[in-house]
Formats: sequence, structure tokens, C-alpha cells
Amino acid sequence: MPIYQRLPRYGESWRDRLIRDGLMISVDAFNKISRPMTVSRLIYEKPEGRLFKLWFVFLFVLGVGSVSLVLLVFRQMFTI
Repeated sequence: MPIYQRLPRYGESWRDRLIRDGLMISVDAFNKISRPMTVSRLIYEKPEGRLFKLWFVFLFVLGVGSVSLVLLVFRQMFTI
């Protein structure tokens, strides 16, 4: 018996069967795919877990590097 005769269409069991058979993706999988990583997400959304630690270290290194560069330029400009 074909699948469309075994299960009523548009119900939860139909959806779950299609997901299980690989004929349809789940809502969670679609939400992951539909939100690709963009520059604005990297800037404005704080990551979680291990990525948060890496993100924090990156921002710290970037901040220290920027301050040291400004101080280096300042020192070179005003050294007699």
C-alpha cells in the first residue's frame, strides 16, 4: 500500500513519517539552514559556550592590539 494511503496527509504523523524517511527536513533543521552566518550576526549576536570563549579572547586580543598600535603611533609622532 502506498504511503499516501497509509497515513492521512497534513497531520503530525504524516510529517514525522516524511522526516524519518528523509523526504522532508524538520523545522529545526530548516531554521538552522535559513539563518546563515553573516557579518551582522558575528558582530551583534553573542555566541554561546566554547564559541563565546573564543569570541571573547579574539575581542580582547583585538582591543590590546589596537591600543598598542595607537600608543606606538603616538610615541613615534611625539618623540624628539
